[in-house]
Amino acid sequence: MASGVSIAAGANLDGSLFGPVVAKGLRKPFLLMSEDADNKPSWPEIWPRLRGWRRHLRLTGTRHFSYTDYETFMPQVAARLGATDEQLAEFIGPLDGTRAIEVQRRFLLAHFNLHLRGRRASILDGPSPRYPEVRFIGGVG
Repeated sequence: MASGVSIAAGANLDGSLFGPVVAKGLRKPFLLMSEDADNKPSWPEIWPRLRGWRRHLRLTGTRHFSYTDYETFMPQVAARLGATDEQLAEFIGPLDGTRAIEVQRRFLLAHFNLHLRGRRASILDGPSPRYPEVRFIGGVG
C-alpha cells in the first residue's frame, strides 16, 4: 500500500510494521487486529500517520499465533506433542479457536465489504454484545 500499488484497503493481523511506511503512514483504510497484548512498538508509532479510515481491534483471549493456521491445527495435535492445556493456551490463547477464527473472519469481511464494496457493517462502529471479545483500542469516534 505504501509503495503506490493500487490497493484500496489493508489489514494487519498482529504483525509488526517496519520500513518507511511507519514514518510516512497511509492514506487508505487500514485495520489493525491484535492479540490480547500491547506489544507492537510500531503500532503506536504509525497510528497518528494513518490518515484514512482506521481501527485498532484487540481480540481478548488470543496470542500472536491465533492469527495463523496454528489456531486450527494445534488443538488437534497438542496431545500428540505432549502439550498441556496451559501450554496450548499460552501459544494460541484461551479463547476457543473456532470462535477466534469466526470473529477474525467477521471483522475482516466487514472491513473489506465496507471499503471495497461500500457495504456498511455496524460491528465496525464500536463494541457489540455479539462480539464481547473484541476491544476497540482506537479509531472509533
